[in-house]
Amino acid sequence: MAKKFIPGSENFRSTGALHSVALCSGSDILFYSEDLSRHRALDKTLGKALLAGAEMSNCYVMTSGRIPIDVLRKVLTCGIPAICSRSAPSYSTILLARETNTILCGFVREHRMNIYNGKERVL
Repeated sequence: MAKKFIPGSENFRSTGALHSVALCSGSDILFYSEDLSRHRALDKTLGKALLAGAEMSNCYVMTSGRIPIDVLRKVLTCGIPAICSRSAPSYSTILLARETNTILCGFVREHRMNIYNGKERVL
């Protein structure tokens, strides 16, 4: 999935100014949005999934931005068990991920990533 997601959209490649968020299942991107704000990009993606009635308990979020605690809280509210980013989570996000047993990955690249929580559940 990192190979698909990391290069970013055409809009990102031309401006370098957008955040991207995808709701994924396996190697499929189910819903995708981008915005200047990482929070709005997440809200747009989750909103599309909710409006479509998507079952999110077997999905994960891929994001281009940092993962502050409020982003993780939105993901948890939707019942999504994992979030991955090209960037870093905050320390409070790591603590919440441990408390809620959420898979949390940062600095995701094509062949490597940091797993902050849930490594026993990552294949």
